[in-house]
Amino acid sequence: MTVRDVVRRHRFISIFCGAALIIGVVPAAHAKVKKAKPPQLTISASPATINKGQAATLTISGSTVAATDLTVSYSMTGTALMGTHYTVTAPIGQAVIATGTSGTTVTLTALPTNLTSGSELATITLNPGVGYKVKAGKKAPKTSITIVNTAASPTPTPTPTPTPTPTPTPTPTPSPTPSPASGYFFPVRGIFANIERRGTGQVYNPGDLLHNWDVADGTTGLTAAEETGIQFDQMRQIGANHVTMGITTADATYTGTFEPPDCNMPPAGGLQWPQPTQTEIDNLKKLFDLAQEKGISLILHLANNHQEEQPPTNSQTWLGAILGAIGQHPALAFVLFDGDEHVHNFNPPTCGIPAEPPLWLGPDSYAGKYVAWAINYALSLGVPSSKLSAEAVVGSFNLESKAARDANVTGDHLWSPIAVLKSIFDAIGIATDQRTYALSFYEHRKCVDADQFGPPCTEEDPAPWAEETAQYVRSVTGPSARIVATEMGLYEPVPANWSTEHALEHLYFVMQKYGMDGGSFWKWVDQPASQESDANIATPVKRLGLDFVYNAPEKEIQDAGGFHVAVPNRSFENGGGAPDHWTITGSGTGSRYFLAGEAGQPEVPSRGQYALRLTTGPGSNDTISATSDEIPISPNTVYVTTGNLRFNWSGDPNPNGLSTQRPHVFVAFRYFDSQHNPSSILPANVSRFLQEDGSANGFKTFPIQYIPPMDAAFLKIEIGVARNGLPTAITLDADNLR
Repeated sequence: MTVRDVVRRHRFISIFCGAALIIGVVPAAHAKVKKAKPPQLTISASPATINKGQAATLTISGSTVAATDLTVSYSMTGTALMGTHYTVTAPIGQAVIATGTSGTTVTLTALPTNLTSGSELATITLNPGVGYKVKAGKKAPKTSITIVNTAASPTPTPTPTPTPTPTPTPTPTPSPTPSPASGYFFPVRGIFANIERRGTGQVYNPGDLLHNWDVADGTTGLTAAEETGIQFDQMRQIGANHVTMGITTADATYTGTFEPPDCNMPPAGGLQWPQPTQTEIDNLKKLFDLAQEKGISLILHLANNHQEEQPPTNSQTWLGAILGAIGQHPALAFVLFDGDEHVHNFNPPTCGIPAEPPLWLGPDSYAGKYVAWAINYALSLGVPSSKLSAEAVVGSFNLESKAARDANVTGDHLWSPIAVLKSIFDAIGIATDQRTYALSFYEHRKCVDADQFGPPCTEEDPAPWAEETAQYVRSVTGPSARIVATEMGLYEPVPANWSTEHALEHLYFVMQKYGMDGGSFWKWVDQPASQESDANIATPVKRLGLDFVYNAPEKEIQDAGGFHVAVPNRSFENGGGAPDHWTITGSGTGSRYFLAGEAGQPEVPSRGQYALRLTTGPGSNDTISATSDEIPISPNTVYVTTGNLRFNWSGDPNPNGLSTQRPHVFVAFRYFDSQHNPSSILPANVSRFLQEDGSANGFKTFPIQYIPPMDAAFLKIEIGVARNGLPTAITLDADNLR
């Protein structure tokens, strides 16, 4: 058994060494299919000038009727800022032209009492997309709306009570007791992504992406650059601000021989070794420019499969070309010096794998020496030390227990990768607060990689083992060092009774608890397409296809990517019969419910032992709800509040009615001004969940986005359920509000 058996690095093998390598060629069948001519789109605004508090209609028009639903992507620019000067109808950045129609509208509403002088301009530009055409560059269809500083009506009257004397009155009930601080959970909210080649069931591998940057795809008609921009926009909309991408050392041609001594790495995988082509470098810069334009920071895995070469002349050539192009780029978050040696001297020999560097071989191994040299070299080129790291595999029982090994291993035993990374930083002399520890952090059962060479292993479930792992990592790095899980998720094959979304929710909790800076979830889409139906494979964010249809992990990313309020008694752990800081009203019963008394609950241990349970009374139109104490907020800020909700019913008496008239669960955000009076601009935002949104299989995650009005200083969260004619009572369990 070799060291390579210790850690399954299937992610890179499947991408670079399997069927996915044919991605560089567009199937001829796609190119020859005769398609209906896609509609050419234009956009207009009416009226073109509005006052604060007023609305304008943006009309997107097509030259022909849509044969299927078309999702149109648009971007907002100008001096007017989204959420500060105006809002648009959700989902932001998208509009749908329905089948059989030739247009759609978006409403832009200017926020009241925001502008203080002059005017601001909001410009809306249509982006390229699938199934429609727009002109590119400076000729792209766009329109503008001017928001002037004049009230729509005399109502807002900001004078009645400036009265600075009563001072912010901290007593009425903002209740500063047990709740986390408001804000973002993490600075790094990422996705590990290969850009999907939508409509083909394939992806652009990193080399493919750079080689085809300005080449139109045979299925969508979009260039790789346009497709990347659209997918970056979608990632931003669901809360991501970082994207991790892997680039390998690639051979000039693909021979298909991934066996020693050739160990051929295809051009689809990355940049040519040892000298990247000028086209590759130029397009790498364009990728970073596009990321910056879209508000994305890139985490770059540079997987060098020639780590053993001494002197490292070729490595210097390869890294020098890359870092010379993007080492100082504003969109660069981190560079990770990953990879392997070219051929393992095993019996029989095997090819190195372009993945996490095998730091478990020890500080004096080829991997340890290469990482140290690469960081020093990058420092000499002026790349800040805080952006330089290598990925340390964490959570491996075999590695952390230093199981015995022989060939190529320092000291004849395995090493803790995070401890080896620390020793490299120490030897270079990088200050603790200038280090970034990059982790490969996957949840799995403790003994998944235990073998006969290591000590006996006592099995643990994924959640407690992940927490022990995080605690150990922090004990190695010290309290002030930056830790980022540059790839994270659920280990494959997936364990029983532990879903990808549960693993991701728990990882976010653990990273918060141990002061980590977040990370990038593996992965954006499945590849190859057969993985979508494989129960052993972790669930990706997006389903393969032209449309942006998401799986359950998207909800967790939206949660982690949101700006949050500090919810009091968020898991209802405190209180007697009723939860502290919550008031129950209506017809029915409401109480703290001992969730841990149920088998298999809580589904995720970090949710706590209790939940809020609301059950409607005997009347067919009864409503019951629980309302939080006041929570301080900032006006015109895009917030996300997430809850784990469990509800399920059937027999909706009005299935085609309005959501307000059907049986539903609701979450309301009720706004109050600085004097604790209801907002005169917007009293509340209410989200409703219907029969089809429930689940018979436990809790679901519901992230909700909302923007408090300009006069809001506080909000109260109200959670409730309304029968609205349902013959039977409804029970709602709510937990883990954040």
